Amino acid sequence: MEPTLVLIIRNHATQGERILGNRWLPFIEQLREELGRHGDEHSLSTDTRLIFTFTGHYTPFSALFSALDKSKQTYHWPDASSATPLNFIIDLLGSKTPLRESDLPDDEIWTKIQAETVYLGPTLQEQWQEFASQPNFPNHKLGPKADDLIKITFSVHDLGKQKTLFAYRSLPVSQKGSECFYCGMASHHPSQCPSKMLGMDSWGLSDIGYLSFSELNSLYKQVFPEKPALVAKLSGGVKTMNLRKDKELLVFVSFFDLSVIFQLRFLWNYAFSTYSKWETIYQTGKVKIDNRNLHLGLDCLRVGQYDQAEEMLQNEIKRRDGHKFAANIGLALLSLESDRNSDVGRYFEAARNNSKTTTEVIYTNLILSRHFEIIKDFWSAKEAVTNALKADYDCLDVQYRRVQLSIRENNMDSRELKQLRSMIIGQKDIFIRALLDPSLVSAQGVLNEALSKQFKTIAFDADHNLQEAEEEVKRLAIWLEPGDKRKAENHKSIESLQEQIGKKSYFHKLDVSEKSNGLFFTCRRLRKALADQLSYELARYHRQLDGYYKFWKRYPYKRLDKNFYPAVIQTLNQCRKSIKLLKENSGRATKEAISLARQVTTGYQTTKKEYGRLLLIRTIMNGLRIFAKKLLICESAGILVMLLLFPAINATLGDTPSFDWLIQLTTDRGIQKKGILLTSLFMAPFIALAWTLVELQRE
Repeated sequence: MEPTLVLIIRNHATQGERILGNRWLPFIEQLREELGRHGDEHSLSTDTRLIFTFTGHYTPFSALFSALDKSKQTYHWPDASSATPLNFIIDLLGSKTPLRESDLPDDEIWTKIQAETVYLGPTLQEQWQEFASQPNFPNHKLGPKADDLIKITFSVHDLGKQKTLFAYRSLPVSQKGSECFYCGMASHHPSQCPSKMLGMDSWGLSDIGYLSFSELNSLYKQVFPEKPALVAKLSGGVKTMNLRKDKELLVFVSFFDLSVIFQLRFLWNYAFSTYSKWETIYQTGKVKIDNRNLHLGLDCLRVGQYDQAEEMLQNEIKRRDGHKFAANIGLALLSLESDRNSDVGRYFEAARNNSKTTTEVIYTNLILSRHFEIIKDFWSAKEAVTNALKADYDCLDVQYRRVQLSIRENNMDSRELKQLRSMIIGQKDIFIRALLDPSLVSAQGVLNEALSKQFKTIAFDADHNLQEAEEEVKRLAIWLEPGDKRKAENHKSIESLQEQIGKKSYFHKLDVSEKSNGLFFTCRRLRKALADQLSYELARYHRQLDGYYKFWKRYPYKRLDKNFYPAVIQTLNQCRKSIKLLKENSGRATKEAISLARQVTTGYQTTKKEYGRLLLIRTIMNGLRIFAKKLLICESAGILVMLLLFPAINATLGDTPSFDWLIQLTTDRGIQKKGILLTSLFMAPFIALAWTLVELQRE
């Protein structure tokens, strides 16, 4: 939040009147009026003690010097080197405590400070370090002190005389004569206005912002007053792409773009555009010519065939479903070009009466405001703008038009000034319009300050954002592999931005600021994603390696492999160190962490293979141990079964004659030996093997 500063001016009226006589009071009144354009006059302010409050770190300084310089020039201060009998104190105003009479300096203080010299109050002195550290704050020095006040001296005393970005705002309309309704020039009749040769696809304002201010100043001196050769170029038809190749033509066309709403090309585009919202009428992509009367009528009007144009437009009004709104505006413009001035307002009013949509209400009231402006009826002009605001308060064209009229009438209040500043900051197109617009010339002191401040802000942002983007690209490069195409793309983007920032135009600075910001966040998101991915992988490796470590602790055959344990410990330590380094989030630490992570990946893969080999060894060794144990059991059991089986058969079946053959077999020594041998060599190993496999599965 920007601070609120209070400026207190002591007016030694007696001394001033000795020098300027009866011009001193107007001198002070102009000073007061100029300060009021930048700040708000306080209720404690009087004729001998002016008090104004300002928002911003250096607004009161620039406003004071600018206003003082203007008053000196207007009322012919006799000696530029001599000081006016005025004293200045600037202090920081508390946000919660209102300014009271007791807070103001007493009479004794004013006698101790120098005339026309700025002194800082005690509250501001306490926070001066913060103020002085603001971007582009002018060079200065402090001291000496006078009681609680301290003198401030700027390297360039006249802080108000900031370098003007554009000095030729009024040049296109500098001729004497009647003002053209369409463009504001006084060098031609509306019927001969060059804007009649232009279409909505001939648009220069979107490109003129890419010219540097020095280039723009130089071109304006070459182009204006209007040159016949440039007018001749328009007769052949001009597209936006042609303007980019011809800078003089670009400047010339851009001037007419400033007042495009009042021109015939805007009406034509509105009449046949398929878009419905106000902001989209400027677009030329979707146009449908489905009305013969209107199309031919406007075309005849464009080329000066007024009788045919009027016939076609009147026919359109008579049609039951005719486009009466656009036809009435066309007839108003026809009356204007034919010098039938009494009919102009009548047709515009008829158009307003036929307006139904929000867009139509905005259009008719804006063009009516232009009509009233031309005939110097500013009250009616402002009323028309108020009606447009009621239809759509957020419409930028309407808001800008209100500011235009207030300045034209020399009646702009602080609210409208703040609105203009807000539009200049928020809309790059408004910045260019305000920079070039000759209708704002009476407020160009305030306007130039606002434009200069905005340009300095954007230039600072561009430098800062580009520097941030460069650093972020470097940080990201650490994460990318040498052959990653994103490295080359980012490097190319930085080179392009570095080239643009050197061109010193407003649009270039703005583009650099926005694109650098975009590149910064794109790289940061990618870097964060890569960091998160690496952190996840390292955490997974750590869990696996910790498992391998615990596996080795319980491994029964350590003597069979002496390399696994050292490899696990080394890789686990590298993994832990890499995780720790990643958390430091510094370039050096990140680079080392990524290098270690690559080693961890390699070590993990090697250890994983070794782990598989150890598992196999353990399985084989455990299997052999279990098999030997089970084989011993099976063979013992088999022999025992065979030894018990033969006598049992003899005892059970010995008295049964039909089983004599079986008795003979079981009592045969050879058969008994073969049975025991078969059990020991075949049946017992098979059973032991199956039993071993079951046991291994359980393990």
